[in-house]
This record gives sequence, C-alpha cells and structure tokens, in this order.
Amino acid sequence: MVIKLNYHSQKKNTKEEPMLDLLHGLPGTGKSEVIKWVCACFEQLGWKHGVQFVCLAFQNAMAAHIGGFTIHHWSGIPASHPDGTAGTTNKHQLAIKCQCLRFILIDEISMVSAELLAALEKSVAEVVRIRGGYKIRIDGSHRAFGGVNVIFFGDWWQLRPVGGTALFSHPLLAPPGAASEGLSIFWGTGPDTIRSLWELQTPVRCHDRWYNAFLNRCREGKLDEETYNLLHGYPTL
Repeated sequence: MVIKLNYHSQKKNTKEEPMLDLLHGLPGTGKSEVIKWVCACFEQLGWKHGVQFVCLAFQNAMAAHIGGFTIHHWSGIPASHPDGTAGTTNKHQLAIKCQCLRFILIDEISMVSAELLAALEKSVAEVVRIRGGYKIRIDGSHRAFGGVNVIFFGDWWQLRPVGGTALFSHPLLAPPGAASEGLSIFWGTGPDTIRSLWELQTPVRCHDRWYNAFLNRCREGKLDEETYNLLHGYPTL
C-alpha cells in the first residue's frame, strides 16, 4: 500500500487526483493495525491528528479503538437526521478543522450509511478552501471531499448501519437523494469513485487453523457437522 502525500501545492487545477481508496479485509487481517501504521507515519512527518489528518468511525468504541472521533462529533452533522439532508451545524468550526487537513481515515465503513457518507462528503467539500489545485479540476468540476485524501477501512460482511442505506446495497435500488450520492462513491462510474482497492485475506490475529476455519464458515453461512463436532469436543475426521 503506497500513500501519495498531497501537500496542496500552489499549482492551480492539477491533474493529479487525491486518494479515494478502500482497504477491505476479513476480520483479524490487520485493518486497524494498518491505520495505526499510517498514523505513525504521519506523526513522523510532524503532522498532528485533528490537524493534518483525522481518524473517524461511526461509534464511540470504534473511534476510541483507533484514537479518533465519531463522524457526527467531528463533522457536526446531527445524528437526528438519518436521511443525510442536514449537513453540519457549524460550518465555521468544521472549516477550521479542515484548514490544514490532508487525510481522512474512516474505519468500519460498513456501519456508515450512504446518507451519512453523502452528508460528510458534502460538508467537507463545502468548507475546504480553494487554496491549491485539488478542490477543482481543470474542467471546473469539484472533487469529492474538496480534494482531501480519503481512505476507507472495513469489511462489507460485517455490521450494517443502524439506520439508513447500507453502502453495500444494490446501487440501482437505492432511494434517490443522499443515499444514491453516497453509494455512487463506491459503485459509480464517475471521477469521484473509489480509485484503488486493497484486499487483506490472511488472518493475523489468531493462528489457530481450526478456529479460523470455523469463523470463515460462520461468515459464509456454511457450518457443517465437522465444525459442530469440533465445537462440542466430539471426534472429528
């Protein structure tokens, strides 16, 4: 995984696109560890969390696990508007947070609704200043998230959002409006869709071959008699 560091150069209307990428992986494959490594890399550059980069997640526990903030708390988007039409309640404060912002890392993306993602994208894009060449392209179109680099982390087979439209829903069946806009970031065909995908496949949290096989069968809904015997201490083949 190679991260390009966009420094918001003063060259106007650059052709270079910022990151809008997804790191997907099975449980225990090291997604959270990658977030820690990326943050450590940024800190070695002298960057500060909450200034040049920020880690976000949907729930408090997830945000605390990566040393970040919840999406609602950081952005000021009220949780009482699940349809994604509200936007931030404090543009001035969010603008200050985005003044030097270069990277947004969003963990457990499966729990973020399409409506919330659309609201976050719209809020960030609106307050990011046109001070470099990343917000607006040569053709005059505006980049997603105002040209800020964004990396999503998650697993589509894990928990879905509490409310709203799941980002792994069928994009052609999504209701119009914010849900469709959020889904288009992952499943659309325009310039503001996911540009790179990394897939982590090897479990590193647990090295027990039998237990990992059991988890995978639970994940796929393919539990069999052999697994049942293993869990209950009965003889296995």
